[in-house]
Amino acid sequence: MSKRTQRRAEQRRAHRENRELNGAGAGAVKPTTSEAQIAANRENATHSTGPTSEIGKAIVSQNRTVHGLNYNPNTFRVLACEDQFAYDDLLRQLTTDHKPTDTTETLLVTSMAQHRWLLDRANRLQETSFDQQTGEIADQKLFALYLRYATTHERAFHKCLTDLLKLRATKQKIEFGFESQKHRADRHQHFLDLKDLDFTYRQMKILDMEHERTLAKHPEIWPPKVKKAA
Repeated sequence: MSKRTQRRAEQRRAHRENRELNGAGAGAVKPTTSEAQIAANRENATHSTGPTSEIGKAIVSQNRTVHGLNYNPNTFRVLACEDQFAYDDLLRQLTTDHKPTDTTETLLVTSMAQHRWLLDRANRLQETSFDQQTGEIADQKLFALYLRYATTHERAFHKCLTDLLKLRATKQKIEFGFESQKHRADRHQHFLDLKDLDFTYRQMKILDMEHERTLAKHPEIWPPKVKKAA
């Protein structure tokens, strides 16, 4: 056994003996919590459960908001330092431009407004990463973070727009297909009507030809003789 290994063994043995002397060995008795202490802990817990109202929970949920660039449609909000009227105007303009006709289109337009708003926020935060005097990037880490968020929300905005256009194209294709099918059905019915009319005309022509042949064989029956009155 080397001197180093022997020294480590002696240290472990001394540490084990020290623990046994201090009552932390295997046979040591762990302190227990009394029933009174448990009851007191439960009583104290009832006084520190946090807010219970929906408004209070919403406020507390934003306590750790640093930049608000993480997107969640259920928790999206305009920050206190931003202009709520400007966001409402953005949403109104997008709604006027795209004129959503159902719930799905409305959700896509709303997501477009939210992503555009977060994109503008990320661009503003990028400016805080620059040194005001030198114009150089003072915080590379924050600049890269805000740039990544800006790229994410720009792509999300265009994806919502693409999904909206695809949805409308699908609807138009379905409507056009229904109209085309109806047009084909009407055209087929018109063809059948013409065919029935042509058949009736042919039948009449056949009857006329038979009538002419009958007159040619029996000219005495035409014109009919009219009896004179006495």
